[in-house]
Amino acid sequence: MKRRLSAALGLFFISSTALAQLPLREVPPCPRGYILDFKAAIKGCSEVIRENPQAAWAYYSRGSANSAMGDTNLAMADVTKAIELEPGNAAYLLFRAMLFLHDNAFEDAIADANKSIELNPKSADGYLGRAIIHGKSGNFEGAAQDCAHAFKFDPVTGASCKRVMASPPTAK
Repeated sequence: MKRRLSAALGLFFISSTALAQLPLREVPPCPRGYILDFKAAIKGCSEVIRENPQAAWAYYSRGSANSAMGDTNLAMADVTKAIELEPGNAAYLLFRAMLFLHDNAFEDAIADANKSIELNPKSADGYLGRAIIHGKSGNFEGAAQDCAHAFKFDPVTGASCKRVMASPPTAK
């Protein structure tokens, strides 16, 4: 439970860009921040999606909750839909990169992380995400370079790279 909660807290913050696009009168039952009740989030996001099938943030949030519940297939489908609706959202691409990493699809993960960084080149999170992918694929030189970039943009996020460099690669 602790592991699931910490993973959820680390991955599932909806970007302020997505929040800014919501009309002020719209207060959806789908969480727009940290998700703690995953089943309720899935239900609430599904309601929002039924009412507004163009709500990319709701697909992203539901995908986040599905991922935390262990259903990476549904998570992948939801975040892919969010990306189709908002192809310029770096956070959505980075989240999908982490889902690809979960499936050891390193090339797809790197491709999405690269796109995320292209969209937001000063994002420490993008570089940290790509460093994690490089580290898990055994490319420690690439991980070290990305950690240096992450640290340059945000020393706190960059400091997280110590864990990346210390973790063993994932079997291919």
